[in-house]
Amino acid sequence: MKTEDEDIREAWQSAMDSLAAYGVFATRIINAKRRMYRTASPSFHSLLPTFDDHFDKMQRCVDCNTNFMRLVVDRARQHALTEATRLKPLSRMEADLVLSAFRSFVRDWSEEGMYERALYYS
Repeated sequence: MKTEDEDIREAWQSAMDSLAAYGVFATRIINAKRRMYRTASPSFHSLLPTFDDHFDKMQRCVDCNTNFMRLVVDRARQHALTEATRLKPLSRMEADLVLSAFRSFVRDWSEEGMYERALYYS
């Protein structure tokens, strides 16, 4: 039976692994959607002629988020004095948790979340 400390350490490591693996996971999704778009009919492409640019923008956002998460993970691992481990594949649930954390972070620190931020942090 695991101790509470072992459970916490395992959950923390899983969170760090999920953050670190996000970029690979998100890039695979973008690439799959790009491939699907490219197999669409020419008439469909005429409806969305610049949609390929949208995939490029999505990839730039993923790259930026990945760099940010790499900083977070590196700092957290240094702070906790743990060694980086080999990344395991990211599950859909873990990816959803990472995306949810990003959405909350962006909302909390954007103009949209200014009112709540003032209530909670002031």
